[in-house]
Amino acid sequence: MNKEQPPTVAPPRGSVRTGGRSERIRQQVAEAVLSLMRAGNFHFDIKDIVELTGVHKTTIYRRWPTRQALINEAFREHNSRIQVADTGHWHSDLFCLGLVLRNFFNDPTEVALNGALAIATDADLPRSARESWLPIQEQMKQVMTRAKSRGEIPGTLDDEIVMRLLSAPLLTAIMFEKRYPSDQEVMRLTDFLIQACIATTPPGRPLLMGRP
Repeated sequence: MNKEQPPTVAPPRGSVRTGGRSERIRQQVAEAVLSLMRAGNFHFDIKDIVELTGVHKTTIYRRWPTRQALINEAFREHNSRIQVADTGHWHSDLFCLGLVLRNFFNDPTEVALNGALAIATDADLPRSARESWLPIQEQMKQVMTRAKSRGEIPGTLDDEIVMRLLSAPLLTAIMFEKRYPSDQEVMRLTDFLIQACIATTPPGRPLLMGRP
């Protein structure tokens, strides 16, 4: 006698499986949007995505009903390339993060996006960029959180300021000076920040500290 089989439960409507056709479509669409933006086309429409991907417009409208939703998806896909390492030590964590950011900022898509953001006249693109960068900021702050928990840096350091001081010189070199920072330059930058974070602070002159 056969044992009774448990009922099959269908996934909720709108759920997306990891892998499979839905994920392939998502990646196709995101890469299509990125390719258009990389070419300087920030005013694309659904028809452009259909032509590039072969995905039916009904499918695209159902999952990404607006151009803004497509841009958001593209930014998420692009930023997913950033992986923050946990080496177990503050010095090497910060250096590895510096290398990751340098390579990311030098990516042709990122260069095109940053150039467009610098001259954007509408609010949609900057808003998408800010919102999609928030999870990356949280990953970057974990480098500081781990170092604080290990007692390697003061707990009062301002995580956001330190991460900005790491990012800004790398972005400036690539976007404005049109050059690729060497590993040695990244090491010099991270060594400077490491020393700044552990330096003795003069009275009344908080160094990289958050406000009380």
